[in-house]
Amino acid sequence: MLVCLSMNKNSNNKFSLLQKAEFLVKLLTNQDSEELISGLSASQLQKLRDFLENELLFLTWHDAAQLTREQLKSKYKPIPDYYYSYDCRESLDSCYNEACLASNPNCFSRKVKEQITITMDLLSQYLRKERKQELELEKL
Repeated sequence: MLVCLSMNKNSNNKFSLLQKAEFLVKLLTNQDSEELISGLSASQLQKLRDFLENELLFLTWHDAAQLTREQLKSKYKPIPDYYYSYDCRESLDSCYNEACLASNPNCFSRKVKEQITITMDLLSQYLRKERKQELELEKL
C-alpha cells in the first residue's frame, strides 16, 4: 500500500520527484489518483500536467503513431470554450498564457484538472496497449 507523502497544499509550489513517482505508480496500478490531485495547489497541478504531457510524449516517441505536443493539446477543450463556459473575469489572453494561475487559481485549477484527466486517459490507453503487446510477445 502506498502512503501519500507530502502531497498537500503545504508543499507550496513544489512538485517533487517522489510525488511524480507516486502519481505514476497510482496510474500504472489503476489506483484512484483523485485524492492526490485534489490535494495539489494550482502551481503543483500545472507542474503535474506538464510532467504527464512530457511522459506521454516521451513514451510515444518511438511509436510509428508518435504523438506530438500539438496533437495532445488538440485533445484538450479549446481555451475559448473553457473560458466562456466558466464566465471567467480574466482576459482570454491570460487563459491562453496561463497568467491567471496567480490571479484566479480556482479557475486555473479546474482547467488544468480537465487537462490532467485527458492526459492520464491517453497515458492509460498507451500503457494498456503496450502491456497487451508484451503479453502477446510472451505467448510466442
